[in-house]
Amino acid sequence: MKFCRICASIVFTLFFTTASAQLWNSISLNDLPAKVSNNAVCGYQSNSHFYVYSFSGIDSSKVPSGINLNSYKYSSSFDTWTSIPPLPNGLSRIAASASLVRDKIYIIGGYHVAQNGNETSLSHVHIFDPESDQYLSDGSNTLIPIDDHVQVVWRDSLIYVITGWSNSNNVSAVQVYNPSTDSWAFANNLPDPSYRVFGAAGTIVEDTIYYIGGAGNWNGSTFPLIPEVRIGIIDPNNPLMISWQSMVDSNAAIYRAAAFTYNNKAHWLGGGKNSYNYDGIAYDGSGLVEASDLIRYFDTQAQGIGIFGNCKTIPVMDLRGIGVDNANDGSLFMYVIGGMDSLAEVTSKGNVYSILNLGGSEVLEESDPIATYGLNGISIKVPDDGFQLMDVMGRQIKQVDNSESMYFLPFQMYKTGVYTLLYRDALGRVSSEKLIMF
Repeated sequence: MKFCRICASIVFTLFFTTASAQLWNSISLNDLPAKVSNNAVCGYQSNSHFYVYSFSGIDSSKVPSGINLNSYKYSSSFDTWTSIPPLPNGLSRIAASASLVRDKIYIIGGYHVAQNGNETSLSHVHIFDPESDQYLSDGSNTLIPIDDHVQVVWRDSLIYVITGWSNSNNVSAVQVYNPSTDSWAFANNLPDPSYRVFGAAGTIVEDTIYYIGGAGNWNGSTFPLIPEVRIGIIDPNNPLMISWQSMVDSNAAIYRAAAFTYNNKAHWLGGGKNSYNYDGIAYDGSGLVEASDLIRYFDTQAQGIGIFGNCKTIPVMDLRGIGVDNANDGSLFMYVIGGMDSLAEVTSKGNVYSILNLGGSEVLEESDPIATYGLNGISIKVPDDGFQLMDVMGRQIKQVDNSESMYFLPFQMYKTGVYTLLYRDALGRVSSEKLIMF
């Protein structure tokens, strides 16, 4: 990572759950090789390394000729991008989705825009092996060509492709793919028209699907945003049977956001505040669409969409997934790759947002500094309970006990960048301190 960008962009915010204090952290990644939006994004863990993959998308021109098959791989360990083979089959596309099942990535659907503007929904199932960075033979086509759909994985076994656009209208179909048998089946249809949308975002919590927002069918003047939460409970004894319910919620009116699961709850990040075409211009003619900077979640007690008021992102929309890395200590890392920014411009930026689990229920405090800079390193006055040294991704790289009153961190032993000390102060409060290694 570039040192100057880290110093400018690092953000720490504390928020609370009933069980623990958690730190919200935002870091800019090195830029992608090219600007890209509406790209299918998926994460992959390989041993101790986490990678994020981006497949196809549209470039900064936001015109049909700018839609491409270019694909990239990001290494979180080295903050580097590598070009990988483009999606096969030759048809450039946007609005596909990518899901990881049993160490393979499945890139499904999307749509192709011809130079005359005609749009064609696709039924391709591309299979990518992240260990070899090569595509395998395609899977069986979807039962209905589909794009801008909701795509979730159940129990690392089945991929649910829910609603979405198929050539001329939104569909009520739920298509279920079994990678083990390379076969498709229909689950029971969605119950009513308000479920049928494109550009919605969804995730799965245990056996329950949650998806919000999206655009309904043309009403004569626009494709209206639908302010609803849809909840589908999968029957584990018959995964093709889903019990659906929905509720109206103004906080659910969002378009092309990214969804993820954390702490056994459904969450959503970013998204457009209006429905729009691939050029970022609203269907209703109101101009460029504004991107959201909010984190939403489904509040199971209030039975509605809540907003994390003190945890925000850089405004971003036009997302088709994010890379999600769940750490063993309960921390979460969300990699947002490309998309459109607050001006509806396609970006080459990437950001990782992390929720660092500090444990306990204490308030994070600002205390007197315990670090002193010297010519060759940093001296730490060790607190009674020791300290943890975290890197910019929130990973613990050193834990020091209180066997010594002072501890020295030599600059030559650490990469240039920003680090964080986590410790308890003299009053037992959880505290943090930012360090800069030169």
